[in-house]
Amino acid sequence: MAKQFNRIFTAFILLPLAFTAAFACAEMKLIATVIEQQAHDSKTFTQGLYLHDGVFFESSGLYGQSFIQRYNRKNTIEKRVDLPANIFAEGLTIKENQLHLLTWQSGQLLSFNSETLEYLGNRPYKGEGWGLTHHKDEFIMSNGSDKIFFRDSKSFEIKRTISVHNKWRKYTNINELEYVDGAIWANVWQSSNILKISPKDGEVLGIASLKDLAKKNDTVPQHTVLNGIAFDPEKQAFWITGKFWPNRYLVRFEQQKNNQRDNK
Repeated sequence: MAKQFNRIFTAFILLPLAFTAAFACAEMKLIATVIEQQAHDSKTFTQGLYLHDGVFFESSGLYGQSFIQRYNRKNTIEKRVDLPANIFAEGLTIKENQLHLLTWQSGQLLSFNSETLEYLGNRPYKGEGWGLTHHKDEFIMSNGSDKIFFRDSKSFEIKRTISVHNKWRKYTNINELEYVDGAIWANVWQSSNILKISPKDGEVLGIASLKDLAKKNDTVPQHTVLNGIAFDPEKQAFWITGKFWPNRYLVRFEQQKNNQRDNK
């Protein structure tokens, strides 16, 4: 009888905890709604995507094939610059009319004039470069781990670091970044997830799955992965694409209501 009572008592204790965990997960889920679709160059190994004054800036990776380019909303290329064969282009951002580009393993932040894409110089850093964005006087950078680094806009020295996490785990493979309205948005490499992250402490504030879009564009398995997040202030939504994807999508993220059921 004592054993039976203990089992019943334990069940009553664990049941609300299970409900609490499920409730917390549901609160974090973001619903992604596609509101527009445009063509995307399927030959671009997208590393960074940024929209500035109605113009898209994009970097494409791989050794011997890396380049940066700018094009308008109609996909007309205005300027393209091929990079040296020893450069593997990564994430980029536009700050003070300059395009700043990370390199994967070269340890260099490359800077270009955003209008002409003329090379302006570089700044060194240690380790790998993956995703890049900025806010005010700080660059915000990922390196494929769970860490996000806040760097001085002039020296590129690290000012502080956060770890991307929720209550149960850390998120590694943090890649392309975008800073919007007090939050960092990031895609997780080799997954179809986009995270909304607190820049204060790295806590994951929301998770969106884009697996349906990833499946539609998975033409080269292991390569055509989600990568590319560009906020469109005019439309208050995000342009999303991936490596070698033939399409890009304008997506709006909204918090899932507590009474919505997740049937996936």
